[in-house]
Amino acid sequence: MDAHIEQIAKSLYFSCKQFDIGLFYGKMGRCLFFFDYSRVTELRAFEELAGELLDEVVESVCLGMPVGLSFGWCGIGWGVEYLVRKGFVEDDDNEERNKIDEKVMEYDVRRLGDYSLATGLEGISWYVLLRLSSGDKGVRIGEKNYLSDLKSACEKALKKGRYEGILLLLDFLNGKRANYPFGEFFSQIPGEAHYIPDM
Repeated sequence: MDAHIEQIAKSLYFSCKQFDIGLFYGKMGRCLFFFDYSRVTELRAFEELAGELLDEVVESVCLGMPVGLSFGWCGIGWGVEYLVRKGFVEDDDNEERNKIDEKVMEYDVRRLGDYSLATGLEGISWYVLLRLSSGDKGVRIGEKNYLSDLKSACEKALKKGRYEGILLLLDFLNGKRANYPFGEFFSQIPGEAHYIPDM
């Protein structure tokens, strides 16, 4: 086991009682780490800790949350989708993930002037790409009207700069199918939140 990963695990373990539930710096991010770490170490205690963190995230979700990836609906949804894909949790009928999709779709992406990964359109794009790339036809966020608005917003954003998640989503919406680039996604996360699990 890499000593650096063990140090990260210790640091995250002792900071689990914080209040932030987000993906980048909060309980959802720690939850993902400890589920992955439990597989690497084969220690059930880390899986149980991850399950407790997920329960705390679910209990703390509130209707007035922002849409963002760092701390918001997209981040919680991204984490849940990741856990389902990796076989850590079940949501066979997409019921819980579709509820999150509905919350994300409440935000009018055409009026969004924030293109950042943490709180803006770039983060929404990474989330929507993850959901759509599952190949599941029951994905709520795949509604044509929403995707049409999102595509327009993404095209507008690209006139202002280069955004990797937005480019990948537009490619996907234009028919270029590919596996979700988890490594590339994790490399976009800033600073100490940056963690790339062994895929």
